[in-house]
Amino acid sequence: MNVKRWIVREQDTERVASLARALGISKTVAAVLISRGADSELSARTFLKPSSDQLHDPYLMLGMDVAVQRLRRAIDEREPILIYGDYDVDGTTGTAVLLRALN
Repeated sequence: MNVKRWIVREQDTERVASLARALGISKTVAAVLISRGADSELSARTFLKPSSDQLHDPYLMLGMDVAVQRLRRAIDEREPILIYGDYDVDGTTGTAVLLRALN
């Protein structure tokens, strides 16, 4: 049997403790944030509480303008719209959000 093991990076304990104190979070969460590159108070706060101005323009996605036009036409003409999503967490969440928005 192939056993997988986590490899935990060594952290600067003072840096972890400092970030944990500044944000009022556990040292474990602070260590994870630092490992993910959110190593300053500002970058960690931004990671934990993102804002909509951090989102990419959805129209950068190939074919988005055509898809939006088609969806608007379907709504205007009261055509049935099939919403399809997969069964993982982001798939079911995205499907539910889209269904609610269209209703």
